[in-house]
Amino acid sequence: MRKYLLVLFGSILLVPAFLQAKEVVVLEFFTATWCPPCATAAAGAVTLHEDHPDELLVVKYHCNDEFSNSAANGRISYYHDGSFGIPEATFDGTIVLSGSGGVSQYESTFQTCKATQSPITLELTRPTTAYNSTSGSLQAVITNTSDESVSG
Repeated sequence: MRKYLLVLFGSILLVPAFLQAKEVVVLEFFTATWCPPCATAAAGAVTLHEDHPDELLVVKYHCNDEFSNSAANGRISYYHDGSFGIPEATFDGTIVLSGSGGVSQYESTFQTCKATQSPITLELTRPTTAYNSTSGSLQAVITNTSDESVSG
């Protein structure tokens, strides 16, 4: 009986630590097929994702190449008024690393973002009967939990 109470008490103490931790860091990676330094930077992003598969979401945007699209152009316009250099890695929409940074630079930035309290909560839901691998719907509810304005 004492053993079960100790496990239960330990579990109760751990719950607040899990509730405070940020669940996912978003890395927006801007690249192009014609960019030699982008390959090194991309390898760093891949390694970081392999090291933290459940804690990191990587979104890759191609710029000015055959894989460019309106979504990529929209994100570039959101972050930059004019020209910018690639490769570029933007963590959680706030920390920007330019150049062919390796995994160590990405790792330290990831850890900084992971330790930062998010100003929003994001809840994703989907109807289980209407979803398959090629079509379906997804609902996102984003709530600002801070006293500040949030955009992006």
